[in-house]
Amino acid sequence: MICFFCFQNKNREYPMLKYVSCLAFVLFMASPACAQEVSFSQGMNGFGENVLVQLVEKAGPRDNVLVSPYSMSSALSLAALGARGTTREEMEKVLELPDGWNAAHQNLAKALKADEGVTLSMANGIWGAQDTKFRRMFRRQAERSFGAKIESVDFADPETLPMINGWVSKETRGMIPDLIDQLDPDLVAVLVNALYFKGDWKDAFDVKGTSDEDFHFADGGVQKISMMHRRDDFAYAAEEGWQAVALPYIGDAFELVVVLPAEGKLPLESLGAALKTGFDKRKGYLGLPKLDLSSGVELAKVLEDMGMKQAFLPVADFSAMCDRAAFISRVIHKVAMKMDEKGTEAAAATAVMMMKTAFMVEDPPFRMVVDRPYGIALRHRTSGAILFMGVVANPA
Repeated sequence: MICFFCFQNKNREYPMLKYVSCLAFVLFMASPACAQEVSFSQGMNGFGENVLVQLVEKAGPRDNVLVSPYSMSSALSLAALGARGTTREEMEKVLELPDGWNAAHQNLAKALKADEGVTLSMANGIWGAQDTKFRRMFRRQAERSFGAKIESVDFADPETLPMINGWVSKETRGMIPDLIDQLDPDLVAVLVNALYFKGDWKDAFDVKGTSDEDFHFADGGVQKISMMHRRDDFAYAAEEGWQAVALPYIGDAFELVVVLPAEGKLPLESLGAALKTGFDKRKGYLGLPKLDLSSGVELAKVLEDMGMKQAFLPVADFSAMCDRAAFISRVIHKVAMKMDEKGTEAAAATAVMMMKTAFMVEDPPFRMVVDRPYGIALRHRTSGAILFMGVVANPA
């Protein structure tokens, strides 16, 4: 699943989605075939829904709430790679990460392939302070499982901020030009995910059918908005309290699920139920608003309230990431979306800011006494060519 979106507005009665005056929607792809990918996707979706619930509860009656479970999960999972102990346990629980989630994330990223008519790109970047030494295992897993680019920077250099934001802007095709507002010189690392989607509807709306219609807000206000219209056979579902359509993009790998609650109900109440329901072909008339939206939120408090507490404290254990004692100081999440008669363009980016604490983390001294059969190899360090190798069973 890529993106959740929710309008906090009041709707009126409707015949077959004639006018969508209040909606929630989800942009997602068909479930991956691999059980491991399915498990990871379900956890990611559950985490995204939980974040959405927290944000909607705090939102005003005219506030849009837009999140990307994939982007949030990717950036925070990248940080979880470097966590140990209680810090890692809390992160894995809140993120709903299954066993083997590292490989599952890698497989899911491979499964999310774009078809003709759809552009999809995902990128991860890690910028570390010049005096930060990343652990070899963390670096290997970040590069292999997340495809992360790792770069050393000076966070006190005024050129570093526009450089990171420029990377995000490039990866999101300019839809998120300024993800981060400032960089603290005491940062250990910044972990970023960027996601971009652009897809054409399988069945486009006729531009001539678009007209100005009333949109009814939850607080009773009314405003004219640009409404697209289409009469067609739709993938449709309805139960008491809501109705929904699924609009496929070219290639059929992705679709947009639009959920319209009944009078007096909020979109979030219907969204979860609709996503668990099957859709059937049915003739109908759909009125859908054109969109050009953006949303930004600080997630630290939300994640703490969900149970990810130690990661945001100076006692956090990210010793599997680098040689600096660090904790998460900020999690920034931004989403932008445009929707018109031709299709949808959307982007998301998430930044996890790692701040250093007062002391260095040194590897504990090891103890190795070769007092049992062992192996040896004499090799050339540059080429790796082995000149001699063997097993010593009796050194006497």
